[in-house]
Amino acid sequence: VNCPLTKTGFCNFESDWCSYTQAADDDFNWKRSRLATPSIKTGPATDHTPGGTGYYVYIETSAPRVVSDKARLNSPQMPAISGNCRLRFFYHMHGANVFVLKVYQKRTSDSGTGTLIWSMTNEQGNAWHRANVALRSTDKHNYIVVFEASRGVSFRGDIAIDDISFTTGCYGSVPSVNYPTK
Repeated sequence: VNCPLTKTGFCNFESDWCSYTQAADDDFNWKRSRLATPSIKTGPATDHTPGGTGYYVYIETSAPRVVSDKARLNSPQMPAISGNCRLRFFYHMHGANVFVLKVYQKRTSDSGTGTLIWSMTNEQGNAWHRANVALRSTDKHNYIVVFEASRGVSFRGDIAIDDISFTTGCYGSVPSVNYPTK
């Protein structure tokens, strides 16, 4: 019997937002698309998936956005980490005025954006790149991951992410199940 296991936090944005939510304390929202971003010479033309037929999420930096406006996307709540745990995702930062993509790890009981664990600035070429980020132990506290993208000095600087996943160490121990043999 094939029983696929869907893990919390995994998202390729193919059918929906996968329980990722727009933050309420930012300036604008991420958008989900399967087409090129609307501004020329910015953003990806397709998603990260080979063949480019799927979806991704991005920030559109055209007006009414202004310099340093931020959009935050929150992961679903993740279980406490005590061992080796890594966040993996693909990012696309293309355009003459790309500013910054940051990733924070935040205990669900804390306020603010959390602890900065990764960032990338400026134009990275018209290509998808893989990030592989170590997450910190959370001392028995659940947490979320916050993706924060900020607008640069003009609209030529869309930022996109796709195919988010977490290594198995992010989920703690999985109880074994004994199935009857008869």
